[in-house]
Amino acid sequence: MLSLRAQFRALRAAMTFLTRLPVGGYPFSADELRRSSGYFPAVGCALGAMQAVLHTGLDWLLGPWSAALGTVAFAVWITGAFHEDGLADTADALGGGYTKSRVLEILKDSRVGTFGAAALCLSLLARVLALAAAGPTAPAALIVIEAVSRAPPVIMLALIPYATRPEVAKSKDIAEGQFAQAAQAALTAAIVLIAAVVGGALGPFVGCLLVGLAWVIASVAGRVFVRAVGGLTGDFLGAVQQLVALAMWIVWVRP
Repeated sequence: MLSLRAQFRALRAAMTFLTRLPVGGYPFSADELRRSSGYFPAVGCALGAMQAVLHTGLDWLLGPWSAALGTVAFAVWITGAFHEDGLADTADALGGGYTKSRVLEILKDSRVGTFGAAALCLSLLARVLALAAAGPTAPAALIVIEAVSRAPPVIMLALIPYATRPEVAKSKDIAEGQFAQAAQAALTAAIVLIAAVVGGALGPFVGCLLVGLAWVIASVAGRVFVRAVGGLTGDFLGAVQQLVALAMWIVWVRP
């Protein structure tokens, strides 16, 4: 059983890895970084709560469209466009790479190509449109989607090998996913979803549909990644979070 201090250190490591929040604690040990992935949905929940507060204030002051645009811009800033960068790099790599070596080469390139720019623009536009259309359920949607969409990448880490060698991976300690972290992430996401259903923010059917979508997207994406390069990369995992979040937004605001 980990001590409370060890758990808190792992949470701070997750916050440092996923956000710009000045939570301190650096440097973290390899074990703390390895355990931090289990807290990714919890960090997402905190990010969603911050966005919910901001959106509520902007909506009251400026209306739904300005609130949606401001909230999405804040989300991109507070995370350092972390997952968005993964989506853009993945779109470029899979769109323009036809061999494993070429895909990995494009992933390492810091420049954004046509596929990446198009994917990023469409993703941001869809998020603004969905948030503006969410109406009074927007705060709950932000919390649920930000939390739940961060669970599939953690689960994938426990099931699919990393494509790059551990010694050259940018986040090699976090990449060493284990089933304990995957179970923790899944449990946190489940608690958030159940709380939303019990609180009346969404119905049980929609909650199950969100889980099903996340599973389908992660499964299909995992097969594509394994076929392309033999496993996962950090950019691939960021893309999965973005795709799961977009799918959830579409379901949330459906007519």
